[in-house]
Amino acid sequence: MALGVAAALGLVGVAHASPIYLGQATEFKFNPDAVGNTLIQHYGSAANGNATNFSITNTDHSNGKAVKVRVRSAVNSDDLFDFTLLMSPSDMWTGVITTNPATGLASLVTRDKSCTLPDIGGGKYNDFSTHRLPSEMSAAELSDWTREFYIEILTMADIPGPKADANPFKSKTWGAYEWDTGSQDPANIENNWGRLFKAVKHVNGVAPCTPSVLNTANYGQFFSSMAAANKRGLDHPTGSLFGNTTIMNGSTNMVFSDEMSAILATGEGGKKAPANFVFAPQDRVAIAGGADLWTSDPLFRQKHVSGATRVLPAINLGGLQIDITLPRVQAFANDMPDLSTPYVQGPNINTPDGPLSSVGKLMGQLAVTSIANEFFTGEAYGGGTDWTLSNPLRRYQVAMDYTADALREDLVQAYDGRVYTLPGTITGALGYWPDYWVQYYDPWNTQLDKRRGKRICWGAQGVAQWDREETTIINGFDLSPSIPGGLHFCGEATVLSIGSAAVPTEVLGAKVTVSSMSSPFSEGWAKISTANPATDGYFVPFFGQLPSNPEWNAIDTRGLPILGAAFMKSRGVPAPGVSTNYGMSFKHRVEREAKLVPTAGVLRGFKAGSSSPAGE
Repeated sequence: MALGVAAALGLVGVAHASPIYLGQATEFKFNPDAVGNTLIQHYGSAANGNATNFSITNTDHSNGKAVKVRVRSAVNSDDLFDFTLLMSPSDMWTGVITTNPATGLASLVTRDKSCTLPDIGGGKYNDFSTHRLPSEMSAAELSDWTREFYIEILTMADIPGPKADANPFKSKTWGAYEWDTGSQDPANIENNWGRLFKAVKHVNGVAPCTPSVLNTANYGQFFSSMAAANKRGLDHPTGSLFGNTTIMNGSTNMVFSDEMSAILATGEGGKKAPANFVFAPQDRVAIAGGADLWTSDPLFRQKHVSGATRVLPAINLGGLQIDITLPRVQAFANDMPDLSTPYVQGPNINTPDGPLSSVGKLMGQLAVTSIANEFFTGEAYGGGTDWTLSNPLRRYQVAMDYTADALREDLVQAYDGRVYTLPGTITGALGYWPDYWVQYYDPWNTQLDKRRGKRICWGAQGVAQWDREETTIINGFDLSPSIPGGLHFCGEATVLSIGSAAVPTEVLGAKVTVSSMSSPFSEGWAKISTANPATDGYFVPFFGQLPSNPEWNAIDTRGLPILGAAFMKSRGVPAPGVSTNYGMSFKHRVEREAKLVPTAGVLRGFKAGSSSPAGE
């Protein structure tokens, strides 16, 4: 499309992301009622006979929704598959992630009649992509990395429908959402529907998905203004989604169900309010200049980016200047939005600090200092337990650059591929920290495990176990596979198998992010400490350290933003000669006692107006 035509249509070149258009909402919080603008499914599997069914329901009876659905690998959160779902009012969409027997890759299959961009319906296999996974891995290893995952779902925009009592000559719900206003016939509401609403609204159980409307000429580029978006039938998103998932295995006849976590945008009085307009086209066209206004993903950014032991992009090694260009991975339009995109009013929006402040507040809400749950491994009853420990926001502070090994060998020692969104300076002086930013993942509490294809691992501070009668053991267990430097769990979504070191695990059949923990007890409960104390290096993000103060670790606990559940199996004999498998799942119980929490206007961990750590 010629640039002049694009401008006439109110669109801007997709090579440059639009600014984020502010809505009325001021808070973005996890909603215990599980309805919201954004949903997170913390773990799913298509491995070892599993299939993951999931559903998305729009509880809004008046407005449709333009929704980004993205599936990420459980290993390092790399994007495997994404699409745009266009829901009509009161719509429910369903799909299943399974293994394509022809390719061995995880694949999404849906026969749902709602519109998607691109068209993924009809019951065909939509294979997950390995484009962003390590190129040196074998085909079998790449397939394994696609079959364990988590899902993020984001309402990008509402698709407003007309109100039955609206005045067509006064209300924007009639004409302002159409690029040709039609007859504005008050006697026949359908004559006044905007083209987009009409294209996604079900008729006799099937959405028309009109090709002349749902094409890249109309929705393949960022919008230059809210007025332009309104003329294409889009408006600020409101939180009306809920989602459910079910992991099923036909071989073991076990089923585990879970509800998705929800984040809701609210305004005055804590009531639901229109959020920022974050529509991004479902188009794989490069975003020029990085995506700093839209994401804190360190691979996509040009500012506030650091390696594990050095600032990017440039360093001088023995007189030889080595440049590591930024961004490390080219962001495309369909990579946006993500969970760090500023969704409500707040500091630094439409600046490179905006996504950091936005995701910082979310991470603070999820940060837990301990995780507790039950386990059952009794052999007499076929017992087994897997815990999931999912870090769905970790990607927005640390990611893996798989091209590190292709750089000069002398440089690899200074750059192992871990890339952090970590504000600071190369001199070791105190860095600049945006509002609401706490560095939950840094070079001191993460490690790199290269034994299974470069997995980023995160550290915990200990585990205690109890049986049913108060007998306890603290840190007297084996964690496998172990890596140097303390207690670490590898992967974005780790599966911890209790009482068994089998891989695949006995309950979820997990393989790529597995840890196992021995136990002298066959039933009881356990508690993992995720206090995540701030190290000396935390206060000086790059080179150098302030003089050591042993009290900092006792004072400045951060916690970790973790979701998860315990999945348990057992075997019963309901009748002579009949054996039945049972599956159970229970969300983790957590403590939230972090001392270092997201706040506005002060250096993280420092008193306002002071250069000394809080409590010193």
